[in-house]
Amino acid sequence: MSLLDGNSSLWVDWVKTHLMRQESFWDIKDIGLGSWVWRKLLQLRATTKQFIRMEVHSGQSMRFWTDLWHPLGRLIEVVGEIGTQKLGIARTALVCDVRNDGHWRFRRFRNRHMKDFIQAIENDRLEEDQFGQDVVLWRMNDTEFGKGFTTSETWQKIRIHSPAVPWSKVVYG
Repeated sequence: MSLLDGNSSLWVDWVKTHLMRQESFWDIKDIGLGSWVWRKLLQLRATTKQFIRMEVHSGQSMRFWTDLWHPLGRLIEVVGEIGTQKLGIARTALVCDVRNDGHWRFRRFRNRHMKDFIQAIENDRLEEDQFGQDVVLWRMNDTEFGKGFTTSETWQKIRIHSPAVPWSKVVYG
């Protein structure tokens, strides 16, 4: 989660500098750079999406198009790359670049699809706190998200549960 929530560590800083290079975690291509762990993280992004939600406060660390801050999911996947051109919002724009003083700054359209897209964004209420830090939340259960993350709880949610086999005590003691 530290790669997404802005928390810093030696590893996170190194990954952001040498592997991500200003790209979004969700868009990085796996070109064989980095460790086995890094490449495995990239392969698990589709699974990870179901566990992550982002809560926008200041919008200074959430990317408008590619982060998972809106109920629609990654907005770039909703309208496609053409949406960046139609709305005039750079692919790397942050939420705070598009929202100012509680108001969204969108071009107006006659196109029904784009009007519906804009309305869906405007209808989702955001917490207004220009000085608050954006938060990455992790799925706690089927309906709730929280700030905590544990590997063991997540493993229990994604693993395939099977009944114990009679010979398991011989193998696992």
